[in-house]
Amino acid sequence: MKKQSEDKKQKRKLNFRIIIAIVAVSIVTLGSFTALSFYLVNGTEKTANETALTYVNGISRQISNHFSSITGIRAEEGQWIVDQVATETDPSALKTKLIDLCQDEEFSCVGLYGADGTQHWLYGTDTHDAIFDTSKDFFLSQIQANKKFVAYARADDQNPDDSQVIYGLPATLPMESGEESVALLLGKDFNHFMNFLQLQNEAGLVHSFIIRRDGSFVITYEEYAEDNYFDVVKNHAHPNSMQAEEMVSAIQDAMQEGKTFSTNLTFIDESKSLKERRSVMLSPLEDSLWYLVAIMPFGPLEKGLQETAMTRNIATGIAIGVVVLALLGFILVYMNESKKSIRELEKANAAVDSARLLAEKSMRAAQSARIQADKSNKAKSEFLSNMSHDIRTPMNAIVGMTSLAKSHLDEPEQLGQYLQKIEYSSKQLLGLINDVLDMAKIESGKLSIHYEIVSLKDIALSIRNIIQPQIKARRQSFDIIVSNLISEDVFCDEVRLNQVILNLLSNAVKFTPEEGSICVKIYQSPSTKDNRVLTHFVVQDNGIGISKEFQEKIFSAFEREDSKRVNHTEGSGLGMAITKYIVDAFGGTIELESELGKGTTFHITLDLEKAVDESEMKLPSVKILIVDNNEEVLEAASKNLTELGALPSTCMKAEEVDQQKEDYALYLVDYHLGDIDGIEVVRRLRKKIPRETPILLISAYDWSDIAKEAKEAGADGFIEKPLFKSTLYHEIRHCLSLDEETKGVEEEVASNPLKGKRVLVAEDYEINAEIAKAILEEKGIEVDIAENGQICCDMFAEKGSSYYDLILMDLRMPVMDGLEATRKIRESDKDIPIIAMTADAFQEDAQRCLEAGMNAHLTKPIDDGVLFKTMLHVLHLDEGR
Repeated sequence: MKKQSEDKKQKRKLNFRIIIAIVAVSIVTLGSFTALSFYLVNGTEKTANETALTYVNGISRQISNHFSSITGIRAEEGQWIVDQVATETDPSALKTKLIDLCQDEEFSCVGLYGADGTQHWLYGTDTHDAIFDTSKDFFLSQIQANKKFVAYARADDQNPDDSQVIYGLPATLPMESGEESVALLLGKDFNHFMNFLQLQNEAGLVHSFIIRRDGSFVITYEEYAEDNYFDVVKNHAHPNSMQAEEMVSAIQDAMQEGKTFSTNLTFIDESKSLKERRSVMLSPLEDSLWYLVAIMPFGPLEKGLQETAMTRNIATGIAIGVVVLALLGFILVYMNESKKSIRELEKANAAVDSARLLAEKSMRAAQSARIQADKSNKAKSEFLSNMSHDIRTPMNAIVGMTSLAKSHLDEPEQLGQYLQKIEYSSKQLLGLINDVLDMAKIESGKLSIHYEIVSLKDIALSIRNIIQPQIKARRQSFDIIVSNLISEDVFCDEVRLNQVILNLLSNAVKFTPEEGSICVKIYQSPSTKDNRVLTHFVVQDNGIGISKEFQEKIFSAFEREDSKRVNHTEGSGLGMAITKYIVDAFGGTIELESELGKGTTFHITLDLEKAVDESEMKLPSVKILIVDNNEEVLEAASKNLTELGALPSTCMKAEEVDQQKEDYALYLVDYHLGDIDGIEVVRRLRKKIPRETPILLISAYDWSDIAKEAKEAGADGFIEKPLFKSTLYHEIRHCLSLDEETKGVEEEVASNPLKGKRVLVAEDYEINAEIAKAILEEKGIEVDIAENGQICCDMFAEKGSSYYDLILMDLRMPVMDGLEATRKIRESDKDIPIIAMTADAFQEDAQRCLEAGMNAHLTKPIDDGVLFKTMLHVLHLDEGR
């Protein structure tokens, strides 16, 4: 019974699959045919538009050529007449000859055109059509350019059939007034002109008419009741891509520029129950103020194209039907074979049952392995994506500052500033590279924090120098406000803290519009634990903000807000997750406040151990005026100066400075004051205070950009933001000459235990060898270079064990690596100090070095301070120091 039930289930499943397959094929077929029909309809309409414009363009050129031929023939006939009477000086005799010649040539009228634009008719008509007055300037300009012109005139408004087409060509002939003419006027019957021009196409597909620049008709079309073509367009035309008024403006622009105009439109005349699509082209006619309008109705063309499309649709439908029938036949055959296969499979069910249990166990094991692999791959992807983002930020600063340093090699002060910024960025980059090498810890979800003495001032300057290029590129305002610092030096992981703040700042820059504002606030408050201080880092911006929904998951890995507001920005969605992980590793907290369209604030609080007691920093009771348009900066700087013992006063605007009557020992003026720049304030101050009174310019930007102008204005120096208490203390003491004179600050330290020591450096990379040699020789150390481990062993053996005092050994070298070379040297000398100097930075690498017999392990790039300290230690020269 159970077997029969299972068979019925299998059959129902098979029948259900057959029905689903038939329905699916039918839907796909219907959808394909519908899409194809839609495509063909669109293609037909496009073809009709293009064909109509091409055809009407050809007809317009043909009629324009006819017009040019007519005027050319009339000009040749007129020139022949002029040549016959060119020698005649008597006006009466001239008139007689002209009349005879014109009658012979079948001209309906003849006249002379004066230099003032007046007409003097000799025969046939005495027209006073307004066209000769309104177009006088054009006619005269044509004659002056030795060209012909064409005009339309009629003798009697009541008899339009008496209308004439007037041809004018240059001719200097005597007139009865005693003056000379500038042109000969010759007339032909207007109907004769119409017949020759062939404005109506023989096939009846195109009809044409001629208009003037103001839209009035020269030659009209019977269907138009209006007297002006522009009125026809406004009342009846519906262009495809513009309004009727826009079409009139476009036609007038084309007339003004002497260009053609073409478009497709729908023409509607409700009085005649007429609605049809048309293609229209306007072309200027040569030597006239006339414009040819050619119109082609789509009716006959669309009918032919639709018949073609219908035939094609029928053929396509038949082809699709054949394909559908073939597919259905294939499905039926396939399903029949499937039934046979099911019957065969049913026979094997008993044997499969036992194997299924084993397969399920294997699948569960494979599923578990897959989950673990997914976690590992996700960790790797997360790590690499984050590193790609974070490494580029300091690298950009290093590359940019290096380029600037090259262009200022002859300016030591400026070069020093650039090198300092390169050093800041290099430290940040080095920390990130160390993360890359620490892949095993990241994959296992463990992130170690290395505590050391860190200066909050150095962190602020490092952050400012790294983020400043991005800030400048987006023309954003940026400030770091420092206040209420209990201890500037704390125990912390500088690289991780920089990473956290730079992550927040990078997002602030990306999601804050150009010319927006970004601010970092650093302040401290007492901790509940001894010798510790709560250190607060606040990153604020007035950018696009974060939605309430996304705030709940912003600290999750790979999460990005799905919004058009942020789709144009780069990012993997890892930065905030890593930030939260690091803050948690510090044992701190991170809080978020944000509102859409009003900006975002992140508040990080870390409980850090104090490193240095700063209570001894004191200034004398000197009066100091601080000028800054940021109230928070003024408040923080004023509080720091008060704690140092100074007597600060503050101003927020330039006019407040001008009104100051009190004398100050020092002026601190911000470069960006909003209403006026700080250099102008310095210039004003210099006019009313003694030259010996110092003025320092405050700025968060590069001093080199404004140094020259500031000094010319009277500034004595520069103090950079953020205004740490130590910064204010040292800069003000120096500026007020409060520090005692020190001698030999830049001299070499008298006691240099490393001077005269001999060091063997095993390094295969030439640039690294040169760097190591230069660093060591600056300390007075004698240096030899070995290109690989084998040469190092040979040189050590040749010189003897007492010649070298120390060996610096790279690990990865050709011929013989550093580990093997160390083991070989240790066979003959157990005491020579050997320090590994390598890019292999894993803990396991350091352990292998110690096991091979080395005394210490240093990672590249080498910090010269750490190198010398390690050398002193392994040489036992640091005792008592």
